[in-house]
Amino acid sequence: MATNDVRVRFAVSPINPLDASTMRVLLFNYLYAKKRQGTILLQIADSGTQQDWAKQLFRIHEALKWCGLEIDEGEGYGGEQGPYRQSQRKALYGRYLKQLLDEDKAIMEASCPLNRTASKPNKGAKAKGDKAATSNEDAMTVCTVRLNVPDEASLPYHDIVLGDQEIPRPEHLDTVLYDAATDQYSQPFMAAIDDYLMGVTHVFREAEAYPTLFLKLAIYKMLGWQDAVPQYAFLPPVTIEYPELEAHDDDLPPTEWPLGPTNSEDTNLQIHLGYREAGFFPEAYLSFMASPALEAKGNLRPMGLEELAESFDLPKPMAEPVRLRYQVARELNHACIMAATPQSLARYMAEQLHQRGLIPVNAQVVKAVELARPEVYELREFWEKSDYLWVPPAEYDLKARRRCDDPQTPLLLRSLAEGIHKLTEVNEESVHAAVEQVLDDYVWPRTKAIDSLRLALVGSLRGVAVEAIIAFIGIEEAYKRIRRRIVGLG
Repeated sequence: MATNDVRVRFAVSPINPLDASTMRVLLFNYLYAKKRQGTILLQIADSGTQQDWAKQLFRIHEALKWCGLEIDEGEGYGGEQGPYRQSQRKALYGRYLKQLLDEDKAIMEASCPLNRTASKPNKGAKAKGDKAATSNEDAMTVCTVRLNVPDEASLPYHDIVLGDQEIPRPEHLDTVLYDAATDQYSQPFMAAIDDYLMGVTHVFREAEAYPTLFLKLAIYKMLGWQDAVPQYAFLPPVTIEYPELEAHDDDLPPTEWPLGPTNSEDTNLQIHLGYREAGFFPEAYLSFMASPALEAKGNLRPMGLEELAESFDLPKPMAEPVRLRYQVARELNHACIMAATPQSLARYMAEQLHQRGLIPVNAQVVKAVELARPEVYELREFWEKSDYLWVPPAEYDLKARRRCDDPQTPLLLRSLAEGIHKLTEVNEESVHAAVEQVLDDYVWPRTKAIDSLRLALVGSLRGVAVEAIIAFIGIEEAYKRIRRRIVGLG
């Protein structure tokens, strides 16, 4: 049933979060198919579970929607090859298991007691060791069904990158197709059936799935489907290197790094932060995840899905484990932030202000975005990078105080405060002129003067230009902050 069109199938488990490894497999399947105007199918790998996965399925669809991945067929999207949940395809698996048993291409061997409600293999098959077949229903359901694997020492297949290949027969080959004790079909068996019935032509999988390829190829051969075997590519392990955190205040929560595209929940009901919730643009996240397979790796930048598909390339095998630096994702996202309009970013700033009980007018928020965004790499950082614009410092950095403070500092700050307070027009240019006038009149060292002024306004030696800070907070607020620092100096 394979077609000439490129068709890829992505089976996602509702149990596990969409981590880097899972999303890379999905993305590589997607980009490979879309570059060739192919079709991508979404399947839910929920076999053997009776749980209601409504919440998890919603999260999966939310993640795909945020990424902009347009699924052509599958669970929640419709199509002619359904059902698209493995738990609803047991009748299909049972049909081909029966065929293999009827043709003596699979054997049934004694196993362990089984729930009577389990799906049952063919009752007319021979038991292992050529024992006489029995009509006792309970006896026939107490079994494991294994494939009569071909005698070949290896089986051929076509690798998407390497071309024609052969996989040797594993020394310890697990040939189980069905375990009646748990009423479970093996994943290689289900995958082979699903790939064939859905006309899958190309398969990207994690390298850890490579050992099961021999059994899948054997199933195709035993069912007479050799001409429909998909092409395969196996991706090496991928890990993300997160930056080392400096020691922080024990009263502050630890920084949480995102795991998948959106918030996800694991089997322990623990919520894992998503890239969306951390403040990433989809273009930055997808470009980061696809970076090992992009033609222009030396000029990596945020790209939309169409451009990513055009740039997607696997000219050589990816044999070594892939290590992605989280800082690269941040830099890609920073590029998105700088390319966006301040108005479009204002809502992220506003949300963080509202959480702290601050409700400024929109014009102030937009201006704050313009000032802060050169230092913002994730949208969740807007408050962290602009808090001094909204609230006066409650304390002053000790290291900065040691650098700035001396017996002349109160007089220096008093001179600056008076010079700024005389202004009638408040903008960056007028503030700059006033500060420079004070420095010229009193011959204060410029670097020390600006650092002392910044410390009074911010509480540390960070932030945008002092002229921009004063123009934003206003003359009266700036004057109060400087006077408070003077009082603190005694």
